Amino acid sequence: MENILLYGLGQWFENRVDILREKFNIVGVSDKDSQKHTVANRYGLKFYPIDEIPLVKYDYLFIALKDVDDAIAFLLSNIPLKPKQIIDGCMWWGEYKKQEVIIRHFGEDNPDVRFLLIRRTNEQVGLFSNFLVFMQHIRIALVKGYIPVIDMKNYPNAYLEDTKLGKENSWEYYFKQPSSLYSLDEVYHSSFVELCRDEGVPDTQYAYDKVIKNLYIRHIYHDIYCNYMCVSDIILQETIHIRDKLFGKYQKNRKKICGVLLRGTDYLKFKPYGHPVQPNIEQAIKKIRQLINDWGIDYLYFSSEDNEILQKMKSEFGEMYLEYDCPRFTMRDDETYVDKLSLTPYHEFKRENDCYLKGKEYLISMLLMTYCDSFIAGNVSGTIGVLVMKEKFEHEYVFDLGNYGIDEDSYIYTPSGKPIFKKQ
Repeated sequence: MENILLYGLGQWFENRVDILREKFNIVGVSDKDSQKHTVANRYGLKFYPIDEIPLVKYDYLFIALKDVDDAIAFLLSNIPLKPKQIIDGCMWWGEYKKQEVIIRHFGEDNPDVRFLLIRRTNEQVGLFSNFLVFMQHIRIALVKGYIPVIDMKNYPNAYLEDTKLGKENSWEYYFKQPSSLYSLDEVYHSSFVELCRDEGVPDTQYAYDKVIKNLYIRHIYHDIYCNYMCVSDIILQETIHIRDKLFGKYQKNRKKICGVLLRGTDYLKFKPYGHPVQPNIEQAIKKIRQLINDWGIDYLYFSSEDNEILQKMKSEFGEMYLEYDCPRFTMRDDETYVDKLSLTPYHEFKRENDCYLKGKEYLISMLLMTYCDSFIAGNVSGTIGVLVMKEKFEHEYVFDLGNYGIDEDSYIYTPSGKPIFKKQ
């Protein structure tokens, strides 16, 4: 349990003190108003004047106030603080609320069955981000003996047209439900339904990013994919048709194909905080050149949402270059940080059924990777998805370049420790 020194003894603190005691070891409290020592006494907590805070041993300073930046600016003017030792109480509370277990009794059907309704309220995520989060939830459901059912019908997402919200389940455009015994509509008439945690699961032992290096965890999730996240028959048939057309003549002659997955656009330009650093084009070319010689590769199948990357790879690798023909895009030089929210997966290609088609083309491009002999990729959700679906390549290499804002200097920090992107 982490040791915290808590700053701010107002109503926010008093409304949450019992929960904070459950989650942390509170070594002391402080407040700008020295008279608040009476509040500390009421809860049996040791009060420290501000000038004594540097003398206290704690892991984190927990700001229990709504105006976090003002509080930290005040503290910094009086005592030394390390931004990375600060917890924004309001942000922490928001994350805590997301993790609450929510039980719904929608009706009286299936009284002997417990369902886990898997959903996401964050609509600014891509197909394989959903795939990986849902995969973790399915594992938890199976451990608990629940029936997992995925809902991308009643929650807005990048793959569902606004006019189809509440009418169609976009998960079922691409994958089958984990269980064929119960439909989503049946779940919404059932007597016991647990709503999954809003964002991911506190499942560090089986965190999906461990798939890259941990073959045991990869096997567990590959098994879940094969049994509970099957690709729809229509998508699978189209993928096989494209595979035969794209790879058939080479694989018939026993030629070795290496899949290469590279992420560009918003990642390379905006470097999203905390996300894995992606290789630039020069880094990627250098590593690909090295590995195709080491591995004896004959052809390279490239996938990227970034047209500029693919054009440079096509120029670099010539006759070795293979790609699945689908729309790509290129970032404009004048696009701002806010504009990135409309890019992957929200970039529009001005065509009918664009939401569905973007998801279909993305999934097919990743499924084609699983028919390759070897694999080279940046560390992104699609990469982990490919490793889960394929389980084992003859050779594989995933770039490990650290994380934006943590292992490189794309960000500066406010007094509260919040990262702010430095425009290039």
